[in-house]
Amino acid sequence: MELVHPTGSCASSHRLSAFSRAVLSGLRASLIVSLLFVGFQTSPSQNKLLPVFHFNRLTTAAGLPKDDGSTRIYRDSKGFVWIAKEKGLSRYDGYGFKDYHNLPDDSSSLSSNDILFLKEDGQQRFWVGTWDAGLSLYDPVRDRFVNFRPRPGDSTWLQTRTLYSMVEDSAGVLWLGTGLGGIVRVELPEIANANDIDSLARAIRFRSYPLGEDRDSTTYELSMHSDGRILVATNYGLLLFDRNTGAVSRPDLEGSAGRRLDSALVQRSAKDRSGNLWLATTKGLFKINWEKGTILNYRHSKEDSLSIAGDEIQDIVEDRRGNLWIASVHGVDLISPVTGRRVPYLTSGEIPRGSIGISLSIDSMGTLWVRSNDDGVFALSEKSLRFPHYSTRQADGSARKLESTERTPDGMFWICSQGRVFQFDIQTLSIVKSIDVLRGAKSMGQISNKHAAHLDDNGQLWYGLWGPGVYRVNLVTGQVNNFRYANPLKGEEIVVRGIAPGSGDSLWIAAQHDGFMGFDPTTGKFARVRRSVIAKAVDLVTDREGKVWIATETNGLYVLDPATGTLDHFVHDRSKPSSLSHDRTLNVYEDPSGRIWVGAVGVINLWDPESRTFTRYPNPAVPEANSAGVLGSDRKGRLWVSYDSGELAMLDPSTGLFMTFDPSDGVCGGGIDMENLDDGRVLLTGSSGLNIFNLDSVLDIHRAPPPLVITRMTVNDVPVEPPALADSYSSLHLSHDQDAIEIEFAALDMDAPQLVRYRYRLEGLETEWVEPKDRRFVRYPGLPPGDYVFKVRAASARGEWHEQEIALAVSIAPPWWQTRWAYAGYVMMLVGVITVGYRLRLKQMRLKQQAEMEHFQAERLAEVDRLKSRFFANISHEFRTPLTLILGPAEDGIQANGEQSTRERFRLIRDNARKLLALVSQLLDFSHVESGIMRLQVSRSDIVPFLRRTVMSFES
Repeated sequence: MELVHPTGSCASSHRLSAFSRAVLSGLRASLIVSLLFVGFQTSPSQNKLLPVFHFNRLTTAAGLPKDDGSTRIYRDSKGFVWIAKEKGLSRYDGYGFKDYHNLPDDSSSLSSNDILFLKEDGQQRFWVGTWDAGLSLYDPVRDRFVNFRPRPGDSTWLQTRTLYSMVEDSAGVLWLGTGLGGIVRVELPEIANANDIDSLARAIRFRSYPLGEDRDSTTYELSMHSDGRILVATNYGLLLFDRNTGAVSRPDLEGSAGRRLDSALVQRSAKDRSGNLWLATTKGLFKINWEKGTILNYRHSKEDSLSIAGDEIQDIVEDRRGNLWIASVHGVDLISPVTGRRVPYLTSGEIPRGSIGISLSIDSMGTLWVRSNDDGVFALSEKSLRFPHYSTRQADGSARKLESTERTPDGMFWICSQGRVFQFDIQTLSIVKSIDVLRGAKSMGQISNKHAAHLDDNGQLWYGLWGPGVYRVNLVTGQVNNFRYANPLKGEEIVVRGIAPGSGDSLWIAAQHDGFMGFDPTTGKFARVRRSVIAKAVDLVTDREGKVWIATETNGLYVLDPATGTLDHFVHDRSKPSSLSHDRTLNVYEDPSGRIWVGAVGVINLWDPESRTFTRYPNPAVPEANSAGVLGSDRKGRLWVSYDSGELAMLDPSTGLFMTFDPSDGVCGGGIDMENLDDGRVLLTGSSGLNIFNLDSVLDIHRAPPPLVITRMTVNDVPVEPPALADSYSSLHLSHDQDAIEIEFAALDMDAPQLVRYRYRLEGLETEWVEPKDRRFVRYPGLPPGDYVFKVRAASARGEWHEQEIALAVSIAPPWWQTRWAYAGYVMMLVGVITVGYRLRLKQMRLKQQAEMEHFQAERLAEVDRLKSRFFANISHEFRTPLTLILGPAEDGIQANGEQSTRERFRLIRDNARKLLALVSQLLDFSHVESGIMRLQVSRSDIVPFLRRTVMSFES
């Protein structure tokens, strides 16, 4: 089975040859002609409500490096988005970009600036394939690249510089697609630590397998087949490679489409959820059903406006919802996987245009990334599809601006838009009828207001416009009647902001410049009510009691009771919190229970008829809104509120809590009206389209939390690589002079980074959490040595994901003189000093005691000497007198006695007495010498007799 449309296209490759450039030039010319042709045709897409996608463009103003080309976009497991370009690689964290380039003098830089593929394997290793320098492996710990350049002649290494793709099989083996007609098996070693890149680089080996004899073939993409073989997309069709045997074959696909595939340049492939393989080629789009063995070829056809825009398909991906997206020089198209035809769509904001270098990718979070040489990078997040968005296409291709929506009793919906009224079927989303109210003329301005149109009891639609006045539209016949009012003083025509029913068929009109007016449809006359009081009326509603509530732009709120003619006026009073929150009231709404709600600037006010006061409901998620309006109530009594800043909120009156959404959720801005559909869904009307959604699906706002990482660090104002986090924890060791650190952090929420709220704390320095505003970094200068733990937490401001936390232990070592060893030395020195001092003191005390003892002994000796001297003196005197008395008689006895013997005796007595007296005299002299009374007198003498006498005295 095959489907063939006639057309042709030339093949192209990643590197444009002269022939390819000429072909692409021709494609551009044919594209211009085809666009001109289409511009004069009526597209069937104008008769349907088309899906509106919210593409977010990353610009150079947001930090995207300016470049003239790219190849791939990849989101890694950590949440970073990597953008490969012709001049390097950029890493995006949701706030800014970090660039990586090849630096010739730096072996740890990227091997080449010309990148062809990005791939993260099952071990979370990030690989980069280049055009002219082989393979690079990113080292996240050291923020560097390890490069594997070709080695010609080495059979265990890479043989080619050009690597187009990588695939990982079920066994975890990596395979490379090369530019030399072959594939390469990457043989990785078994290492305990997956982050040990150096060990891996030393042991890695490569084995090459040829795909045939043709060395000019190029392997553009590798993917896994369901039977375990590798699908190889080449410039000569699709091949199957048996990784066990190395055998190469072509798929057995019969028919002309199969033969055409064999000669087509296959650039990319995608598998849909039904198991079909889709191929983006230079000969259109191919769909292979492996079970049935069939192939279909979808090609461009001038007769079919929904056929693919051209046959030169550069990329194809399938999103999480089963939609197929293709990229070509004609742009990015949505393809039905059933019919293979384009599904028309609109975009909110900028749209990625076609380019000769355009690529698509779906990341792990379901975001569709588009990279165009001409327009840069676009992202379509899964989050933006939460509120399915629809609108109609105008003749110029843009989305139509809506003003109001009305529902007829038969269940049909009517949209008022720029002077036209459209009836659409909510089930088929098709436009059933269109009424040109202005008969080809253009409205002077747009009025987007819930009450700018009114469906009366007769089934006629009253439509208020800017300038022409009020129109009555018969929805059955299409007949239109116009009722104008011109201010007799100003000469200006009426600007209708709101229409509400009065008594009978009469209407109340809120006019921008003319205030509050009554209108009689029978006579077609306008009558100003309280013209000097009610001015600049912008909205009104008639409640179930018949009272008219009138909101004014500058003068608060008025309430008119037509039955009594009384007019109440409510304004803001700063001294009364129960007064109206502001005098600028732009919206009035009566809920199903009869309560009146008033939107005043950014606050919703609930009227209490008993106390005649207002209860205010400010939305903390939208603090700077200039207007707020209630669109309606759902079946559970919750209010849906629109803000001029683009947000949409659900208010639960019982709790006063808001749940807030914004355009990143797919909300169409400028909310106007709300309807509860019979099937349980809700229809929201906004100025940019319709949201048709199931309440349960949008209220389940929880999604997987994004990774929280440290994106940048400086130490003493010198950039350092942030330490890798393991289980949300890491550590950093610094010296004592590295005391100033700055840390930048980010939760990698690419869908809504503006909704992330952070708080941080440095334990050991701060006791309370710090919640920064509009910044994601903190600086700590002059930290004293010590151990700290820096913790940062991130949470969605709307509770979409749980609070995340990471911790970084920071240890600042003390200087050597403040280390433990230094303090131990100080203690030992102190103990030594104390010991030495103690010992010196003991010695001093002993010396003192010894001196005192010696002094005491000296005093004792002196005292003894004194006593001895005194004793000697006394005894000398005592001896001298008797001796003198003995000598006298002895002398007399010698002289008187004549006997020799007697004289000898007396002579002996005399001699001994004299000796004794001499001895006593000597003792007395010695005591005098010791006491200092007598000084020694030196005299010359013969020492021999002295010595002889002395010796002889001892001998005797």
